[in-house]
Amino acid sequence: MIIFECLFLFLLSLFIRLYPVRNNRTDFDTYGHLYFVAEIKKQKSGIWDGIEPSKSWKYEKWHHPFLWHWLVSFLPTKMVLRNQKWLNGILDSIFSTFVFLILIQLGYNENEAWIGSFLYLFTPMWFSSISMGPRVNSFTPRLFSEICLNLFFLLVLLELGISKISVLVLTTMLAFFLISSTKFGLQALFFITPILCLFIGSVAPLVPVTAGLLLAFIFSRGKIAPMLKRQLVHLSEYYQRNKDDSTAVSKRNKISKIFYNPDKSKASLKTIILRLVSENSYTAVFFKMPIYIVTLFLILYGNISEGINLNLNSIAPILSSTIIYMLVNIPVFLFLGEAERYISHISIFIIITCLSLAIQLKVIWLLWLLVVYGILFWLIELVLVGNIASQVNRESADNKIEKYLINLKTRKLVLSFPYHNFCVFRVML
Repeated sequence: MIIFECLFLFLLSLFIRLYPVRNNRTDFDTYGHLYFVAEIKKQKSGIWDGIEPSKSWKYEKWHHPFLWHWLVSFLPTKMVLRNQKWLNGILDSIFSTFVFLILIQLGYNENEAWIGSFLYLFTPMWFSSISMGPRVNSFTPRLFSEICLNLFFLLVLLELGISKISVLVLTTMLAFFLISSTKFGLQALFFITPILCLFIGSVAPLVPVTAGLLLAFIFSRGKIAPMLKRQLVHLSEYYQRNKDDSTAVSKRNKISKIFYNPDKSKASLKTIILRLVSENSYTAVFFKMPIYIVTLFLILYGNISEGINLNLNSIAPILSSTIIYMLVNIPVFLFLGEAERYISHISIFIIITCLSLAIQLKVIWLLWLLVVYGILFWLIELVLVGNIASQVNRESADNKIEKYLINLKTRKLVLSFPYHNFCVFRVML
């Protein structure tokens, strides 16, 4: 019976995740990552060797966490480029089904597991394409990073009937994959884990993190060092630019930025809506991750109520990521990335904790309210996203420029401003 339920949930998840992206174009971030994939393949570069960006005026070796790109490089580039809009949606549908199975494993009945799965599927932050760096409709390592860290904390903190040695091996491999595949995932792993250890009073989660880092040094024979150095240099450069108020995110959470344009004119209603749900971290969480806010209130209420079981190992990742979220939203720390993404890296714990406390407090209706809100958001975005969030349609102009470049008989140096006018990675790829 569970098999049929999982199959139905997987098919339902595919529809929910894939139908809204059916007309998507390949975006800036995806072109960038697929350019890295193509260069790794062309240069026969290993995971740790870096690449030399071709067709670029700044011709020097580029170091990056390339494990994800190296794995993707085994697939035909044109096939990936043609089908990229489906790939992360399929991966997230598998994870949605996994959420159902984990809830069953943790002792919830099938009805409760279905509610938990619906909460994951219909939380707008985890399906919306109106965001700074969408996780589903754009083929980048972002979703891979979130799933890996969710699994890492799940194995480290909760009892799933797996032997300790198996947990250590699996979590070490997950830490290794995170460190070697994604800059943001590495930051989330290194920032959240130490705070989590303070909450649970144990350094156990740091063991697989350390082992994963050592594994990366051993497998790369020390070549991972330039990659880590490059990330530190990038963060220091971005810190200075943010400090000088010269980055796009420097004014991210200012209320005036929502309602007024840079020229001090009043923004249109469409622009205001777009900024509320995507460009301001606080309002984006309020509108697109209400389950997170509800979970925090339930934790607070459960803490002051008698007879409520608060599982510290379940709420520790939530509290840890909340601290990171608040710190990263301080103006001086905005260079550390979109703060709400740190919360998405522990999404499964939000589901588990919200479900557990709602059952204990007998407010299941609140969970269904969140699901209905998410369904309405999904439907509204499905209808209005083209009008609210779409950029100027560049397809025709892009094709003309690409055709012109392809037909040039002599090699030219192309200076392309990314990405509002034309995508420099697209030219390279």
